[in-house]
Amino acid sequence: LGGNLGKYFPDSGAVPGSIELTGVSRRSYSNLYLFRTSRSADGAERGLAVKVFLPAWGGQDAARLQYAALNSVWPAFRTSKTMTIPRPLDYFPELSALVTESVQGRSLQQIFTTVPALLGQKTMAQLPEQAGRWLRKFHAATELPPGKLDVESKLESLRANLRLLEV
Repeated sequence: LGGNLGKYFPDSGAVPGSIELTGVSRRSYSNLYLFRTSRSADGAERGLAVKVFLPAWGGQDAARLQYAALNSVWPAFRTSKTMTIPRPLDYFPELSALVTESVQGRSLQQIFTTVPALLGQKTMAQLPEQAGRWLRKFHAATELPPGKLDVESKLESLRANLRLLEV
């Protein structure tokens, strides 16, 4: 990973190899490793997240599919300040690993366990609305244009197969 920092953050002047492990999270389908880069030429620290998918949950295929999915929706989220997804950086098939830039924030699970005591009803009502806006943006980013229905060719094939069955 350290040798790829210049590729992952080309504008930062990151020094290759200047990376440290800051956390590990074991999940049911993957292990998540969090890294922090040393301060780069622009004075910023960057975070990396490496998700290693477990073989029982699809391993290499799961990593490849999630990498492709993140790459397809990333352009729609790139400029958003409030609705974010991790920026996909790399994929290592031999390790079943996906590398992303880490994102800041708290998970919905963390928010809902602490928010009721801290916030009023109005703010609590806004949380599902914000989650819904994020989900709408995600679905819009993955929307496919309507395809052409080819019912005539399927119907002709069906008729031909029925004739064969009758014979």
